[in-house]
Amino acid sequence: MIGRKAKETVSETHIYVLVNIKNSIKSGESIEYFIVPSKQLAKGGYHKGNWPNIEREKIISCRDKWSAFGKSE
Repeated sequence: MIGRKAKETVSETHIYVLVNIKNSIKSGESIEYFIVPSKQLAKGGYHKGNWPNIEREKIISCRDKWSAFGKSE
């Protein structure tokens, strides 16, 4: 979970994996994975009520960037 302290918890080695499940079972859409460095999340993330948010456009370049874990894309 993205906590309220995400803007303060920033590290070169801290990475978030955000998952957009959508309605993949019903619509046949694939699940999306965004591998987001903590610095990027700290810049663009915010809370709306109790829910953490980030605009999809701000992390689209992170989609399927599994190379952050040392794997080739």
